[in-house]
Amino acid sequence: MKFVGLPKSRIPGLKPSASPVVRPSNQRRENSGPFVVLAYPNLNLLAPDITTLPESGIPDRNRKNVGKKAGLYTVYVSNGYINEDPLRELSPFLDAINVDVKAFDDGFYKKVCKARLEPVLKTCELAKELDIHLEVTYLVIPGYNDSVDEVRQFCGWVVEKLGSSTPVHFSRFHPDYNMTDVPVTPIETLLKIYDIAKESGILYPYLGNVPRGEYENTICPNCGNICIERCGYSVNLNGIRDGKCVKCGTSISIVTDVHKK
Repeated sequence: MKFVGLPKSRIPGLKPSASPVVRPSNQRRENSGPFVVLAYPNLNLLAPDITTLPESGIPDRNRKNVGKKAGLYTVYVSNGYINEDPLRELSPFLDAINVDVKAFDDGFYKKVCKARLEPVLKTCELAKELDIHLEVTYLVIPGYNDSVDEVRQFCGWVVEKLGSSTPVHFSRFHPDYNMTDVPVTPIETLLKIYDIAKESGILYPYLGNVPRGEYENTICPNCGNICIERCGYSVNLNGIRDGKCVKCGTSISIVTDVHKK
């Protein structure tokens, strides 16, 4: 597997991200773990939620998509609240999307987010159908969405509707902004959730907002070999070659240097 260098022609004023695009990216932010896309430049769009301006990712009739023209991947980080038609229109220009599923309970969405859960789930399912590389982030908030039953239901939905190879990032909550009265997520809770995800059949679970360690690595689901080792923004690819585990030859679900046309 080769790395793609920075494009010779750059967008004025834009510095391509150095974060790896491997199907799990190492772009870090609150609510997300390593976004597994491999170390290629990417245009990571998020603020405040890029789906409120979907036309920013769609080229008009007289020009090509600026990111594609510069040799960049286009990645959305989103709450998933987008209608079907604009997502379908975006799909030819969108390489990857990381959707925050805030909880797996509609009551939580109505009370805390003033929204609904179903549209978010349908966005994830449609992204998969449209062959957009999908990763899901679940921010674990103590007392709100961290029950064993809810997490098991969420993991079951991922395996059934999105597929067991879909990377899932369980992120540690810390008190901030409008939720300063909620404690930080205990590491023990995250470790239990990690085990539940593995038991449920999720092949690539990750833990985010935690101290550096094994839970941000991509592990071969067949033999347990560390295929992609991460430490902050550093990535070691010694355990993977041509998209396969070097130890047992199992194919690992990653994004390579072949851009979607």
